[in-house]
Amino acid sequence: MITKEQAMSIGEVYFIITNPRNKYYGEIRKGRVNGKCKTWKTRPSEFRLPCKYGMYEYFYVDQDNAGEYWTTLADVLAERPQAIVSKFYCY
Repeated sequence: MITKEQAMSIGEVYFIITNPRNKYYGEIRKGRVNGKCKTWKTRPSEFRLPCKYGMYEYFYVDQDNAGEYWTTLADVLAERPQAIVSKFYCY
């Protein structure tokens, strides 16, 4: 899980892509941060971190979906040991 403080300083995020035929195992992928973490003065607990994966896929990490992303590969494997490190793991 990524916190707001981590989102302000990280350069890459790790996430899991599941295969539609086998939802138990997932492949670990790595995306890179594509911009500055956005925060709000009026909503101090909220943040939005733009990220990129592959050539054309973009996504945001925010306070609602931060539990699906990690900062290191060791964190992913500690929380989900059944996940497979993909050969397409790099950006």
